[in-house]
Amino acid sequence: MNRYESELICDFAEYYHILDYKSIEPALAGVLLQGLRPESRTKMKLNNQKLTLDQTLLAIISDGISNLVWLQGKRKKSNKPKSILNLLLDEKHEIKEYKGFESAADFERSWQRITGVGHG
Repeated sequence: MNRYESELICDFAEYYHILDYKSIEPALAGVLLQGLRPESRTKMKLNNQKLTLDQTLLAIISDGISNLVWLQGKRKKSNKPKSILNLLLDEKHEIKEYKGFESAADFERSWQRITGVGHG
């Protein structure tokens, strides 16, 4: 409890309206700690998470839509949209580039070149 005391104080105040967690029995504090939701400050710190599941999913959806719009707009020569997920996680690397095809025939030629197997 001492490691993330400020997070625990905030969570206990928000979730349980307990302003001084040291005033309750340690066993009760442990039970209340276990009962905190995964997106609570303390649980996120304990699990080394920067984003909640909802935030992560929304960023992934946004990145997917941005990439789809970029590919559909035939803007392959322009800069690929930056990943919101990577920006939120403060990661320096980008997700691998997507390979698009103009037609099914283009895909088949690429597939055969890579795998040596044709579908036709």
